[in-house]
Amino acid sequence: METSTARPQEAVERRGKGVRRAGRRMMAFVRGAARPVGQAMMVFLFTFVRWFGIPSPFAAALLLARAEKPTPLMLAGAGVSLAVRALWGLELDVWQYVGIAGLWLALRRCRPRPGIETAALGGLAMMPRVFAALAGQAPLDILLSLAAVPLGMLGAAFFRSAMDGMASTGAPTCTRERACVAALGLLLVGGTGYFWVGSLNLGQLTAVWVTVAYAAANGPVYGVAAGLLCGLSLALGGHDVRMAATLSVMGLLCGLPAVERRRWLFPPAAVAGWAVGYSLTPLSGPTVPFWAALAGAAAYALLPGWMLERVRALARGPEPGVRSMETAFVSQRIEHMRDALERLAKALPDPGSQAITSGEELGELLCARCANRELCWGKGRVRTERLLADMMDRVERGEAVDEDNLPALAEHGCLRAESIEETAQEALAALKRREAGIRKARYERELTLTHLAALSGTLGELSMMAGGESLNDLKAAHILNLALEELNVPARLSYARRVDGHLQAALETDGMIPVQKPLEMLLRYLATEEDLPLSITRAARGRVELEEIPLYSASVGMASVCAGERGEGDGVCGDACSAKRCEGGRLLLMLLDGMGHGEEAHRQCEKTLELLTLLLEA
Repeated sequence: METSTARPQEAVERRGKGVRRAGRRMMAFVRGAARPVGQAMMVFLFTFVRWFGIPSPFAAALLLARAEKPTPLMLAGAGVSLAVRALWGLELDVWQYVGIAGLWLALRRCRPRPGIETAALGGLAMMPRVFAALAGQAPLDILLSLAAVPLGMLGAAFFRSAMDGMASTGAPTCTRERACVAALGLLLVGGTGYFWVGSLNLGQLTAVWVTVAYAAANGPVYGVAAGLLCGLSLALGGHDVRMAATLSVMGLLCGLPAVERRRWLFPPAAVAGWAVGYSLTPLSGPTVPFWAALAGAAAYALLPGWMLERVRALARGPEPGVRSMETAFVSQRIEHMRDALERLAKALPDPGSQAITSGEELGELLCARCANRELCWGKGRVRTERLLADMMDRVERGEAVDEDNLPALAEHGCLRAESIEETAQEALAALKRREAGIRKARYERELTLTHLAALSGTLGELSMMAGGESLNDLKAAHILNLALEELNVPARLSYARRVDGHLQAALETDGMIPVQKPLEMLLRYLATEEDLPLSITRAARGRVELEEIPLYSASVGMASVCAGERGEGDGVCGDACSAKRCEGGRLLLMLLDGMGHGEEAHRQCEKTLELLTLLLEA
């Protein structure tokens, strides 16, 4: 009996695991498809935005706003828009879609740089509409088509600059990027304002949703501003301008602190704002329908946690982490260390100050014990140094040094011509040794400065990481926390940070509970379901550190056969190679092609590889 009852239980457990696995895969598919489908929907809606009667240039500007190539779904969105116009009997405006299609084909082959090139393509996409208007010879149509050209140029350049800024953080971090997000929201409101579902206008529903989102993320002041702007966007499309008052009251009530902390209060607050707005216009019907206010607020309140976090980040930007006393202390100490490194770099002696001329080098040997040293090297220093430099030049050329060749030698009775040549040879050798020492000291000084600069840069990055978190950090932490909770891993997340786009995380565990198998299950789940491959870099009692597995690519044009060999004399290979075992079990191989052959070239290569290894470790 026990065996017969155990088998159905195992079958139920397997069925439950299969259902959960299918649910996770479905959620991952939805998250992956949300971005391209959303972009196609934006292109579809932007083609219907006609503010002041100007043909919409915003769909073409959206194609130029992305750093990567436009997807086929974006062109499909424009095609669906044209089909909807044809089915509903609206003005086709075919030339707008001709410009969008031509721009899409051009962007599939090339990518313009931000600035003038992007703006020029945004204006060119509207030129077919201008030529069609010129052919029709309608003055108002020509004027509106010409107005769309500079609007498209400004929109393309503005969207591209803001989108490039948000590429690394995924959320607005400055005024320009926040204005871009707000403009896209207003365009969505204006585009959906052309569609009705029964007696409910989708633009009004979207306006309520956007107003509640901004009010919940930023407070009542931003809620009032969002309501006014959304009402203005709908009014430019032909709706009643008085709905801006109703939307602003909704934003005011939904942004109150008591309502903001409780999502279930958003629908009642929106309904109360609708009632107040209706009372402000008693001579007419409600400018915003009751069901639009209720449905828009409820749609925001019922968002899942991960989507709500994303919407709040777009409306408000990434939030800095809580700056505790420990964080402030660490940041301050890091700044002190950077100041100390800068002072150390400035205090390094300059080897060039130790350089002397050939005349001075010869004078140190000839005049070391001379009684007239102060006389010759005092007021007559320039003349004496010039005389000794001439002697060194003649010795280097192999010429004789006597009073016939150097008449000024007769003025210095302490100098004996027969000892000058031998002493000059010693001075030349000493001068070459000094110059070699100066070159070595200068190279070591530059190497030290490079090390100090690398350390200072690393400390600066540590200070930035200690000061706050970016949206990508918060998103990764959210994914890891959900995975830990779903898989019942006996660990809690200590931190999750991205350094140069490279995720690093740490888990705190209970030392009494074995976590090897749960960790393997967690890593496998993150790699397959969340596309987040991680590996264990350090494991200690109660703490496990994880690191994202990077993608390495190596390109070698020509490998030297003698790089790992050592010869003698001129047979020494100038190339050098290095092999190092890095953290996480990765092997780093480096090969450097030297400038020529010999000991000096090989030493330079080895020093360069050593410096590169230090920089990689830093």
